[in-house]
Formats: sequence, structure tokens, C-alpha cells
Amino acid sequence: MVRPGTILIGLSVAGAVITAFAALPLVVSVSWAPLDHFECRPGTVVAQDKLLTPLLMLNAPYGGNASGTVHESATSSWSTTVHNGSAAALFVLRNWSVARSLRVLAAGPGTNAACPEFLATPGFYNEYLSIDLLPANSTSDAAEPTALEYSGYGSVLFHNGFANGDGITMATCTWNGLGHGYLRTTSSHITVEVPFSWNGTTATAKSTLEYVANYSYEFPGGAGTWSIDDLNLGTNAPGGGYAFTFTPCP
Repeated sequence: MVRPGTILIGLSVAGAVITAFAALPLVVSVSWAPLDHFECRPGTVVAQDKLLTPLLMLNAPYGGNASGTVHESATSSWSTTVHNGSAAALFVLRNWSVARSLRVLAAGPGTNAACPEFLATPGFYNEYLSIDLLPANSTSDAAEPTALEYSGYGSVLFHNGFANGDGITMATCTWNGLGHGYLRTTSSHITVEVPFSWNGTTATAKSTLEYVANYSYEFPGGAGTWSIDDLNLGTNAPGGGYAFTFTPCP
């Protein structure tokens, strides 16, 4: 009887077959398999803070109107409207934790993650604040703030302003007497950056907040042309609705 782990070696010598038994140890190793994947998970916490964090940010085109609704959960939603070039946001005062990032092997199929140095994890919140970001009659969202302080609290870094016209263009100069134009869009997330101090330096850690939001925009006829920045387009798009820059009719 051949014992488990025994390897049989066959040799041929002058027409005779000699079978040698080599009792070699059976080696079992655990390594990466195609059905495994790497994930990023928080390790040692390096900072904690309570920061204003946007749920919904909304820009109105100059001369027009905008409305937005964010679905905070399956049973809870919030809506707001802005007018004539103004911008506003619904913020929550949220706990944040920043930790060193760990790249760990996880069972099952999945995409191998490229982990950043730090991970920002959102926590509990219970206070809602509506804050203006731009005044009425603003012809461009390019100067919209990316951070703020309110009631003694700072905020995460957010991006809701106009950076470049990568969306469609709304032009109404030839629409005299034809009423208004309308656009609608949907977003599934907002990406923010959480500021923190670590080893005597200031750094940020990105986090994506997954909320479905719906946006509607109204443009007056015969007014001009709006270049549109679609905040959902591009690899590093922050998510959200549209941002605008307005040029009047010649």
C-alpha cells in the first residue's frame, strides 16, 4: 500500500522497470486565487472631527430657476429651490473618522482596489442646515466656495462650482416668444474631501457619499447662452447636478 504523500518514480534499467518509493512531505500553501480580491479597509484612526457635510447642492442658471430633491433613504427625502443665478446647499453636521488605509485580501470575486494612504469614514449626524453658496444675479458659478465655516464649525471640501463646459450648451437667443427651456439630470453620489491634521501637517482624505438626487432647471427664452458643467462627467467628477456660466445675447 502506498501512503498518502508518497511519490512514485519509475526507472528503466536494461529493459527492466524499477519502481522507487520516495516518501516526500506533502506541502500545502495558501496564496492569492483568481476568485479572491483586494479591498481597502480602515486601520488605525489618526483623526476625528465634526464637519458640515453637503447632502444636496443646487445652482440656478442666471435668469432662471432650479429645484432639487435628495433621497436620504428609502423613506426620507429633502427638496429645495433656487432662483436667478443663486446657489444653496443642504448640509448636515456629521462625525468623521480618518484612518490609515489597509489593503487586505478578501474572499470572493471582485475588483482589486488601489488603496489611498488614508480613508475617511462618515458617521452619525442629526442637524440640518440650509446655507447660501452664491447670491442672486450671479452670472457664473466659477467663484462658488469649496469650503465654509458656519456656527463655529468647519466643513469638508466640496465641489459644486463651474470648472469647464463639458456638458451640453443651452442657447435661447432665437427663442423670443417661445417660452422657456428645461433640463433634468440625476446623480447617485457626492465626493467630498475631509481635512485633518496628522504628524504636524494638514492633509485631506476623499470619501464618496451615495445619495440619489434629482435636479430640474428652467431657462428663460431670448436671454443668452449658458455653458454647462455636468458634475457627473469625467473620471474624477464630484457628482451632483449642473453648474453654469452665462453669456448674454449679442
